Amino acid sequence: MSGKYKIRFHLGKGKHFKHWQIIKPCGTKEFVNPHCDMEYQIMMFNCRLVNRTSTAKKIHDGECNKTVCSWIECSSMKVIGHLSNLFGGNEDPSDNRYEIGNSVELRYNPRKNPFWVHSATDFNADGETFRHLFTSGNKVYVKER
Repeated sequence: MSGKYKIRFHLGKGKHFKHWQIIKPCGTKEFVNPHCDMEYQIMMFNCRLVNRTSTAKKIHDGECNKTVCSWIECSSMKVIGHLSNLFGGNEDPSDNRYEIGNSVELRYNPRKNPFWVHSATDFNADGETFRHLFTSGNKVYVKER
């Protein structure tokens, strides 16, 4: 496996259904539950949106069931707890939770569109790169381009 993290929303049956799945460069997996009152955020740095277009198109056209066909690839990431901002004093600003504010959501649902969608423009964002992305609940947002 490359020296990158892969992060995706896990829709497979089981105890991690609808959790964020983080695959580390060494291949180990970690899961983050987005339903804990938005207790955790995943901060992702130097990111690229990955999509297996042919698989996504088959899902979109109803030719096959959902299967893993997209993820976010990033060079580094952090899972930040809800207490990070309360205690402040963090020397590294990436240790603080991000507020959604004017951030732009990135969406992926191959049944609706067979590509990543930048919600501000509805353009095909497959392969786009971003300096910072973050999760809030089960959504992904652009911190800055």
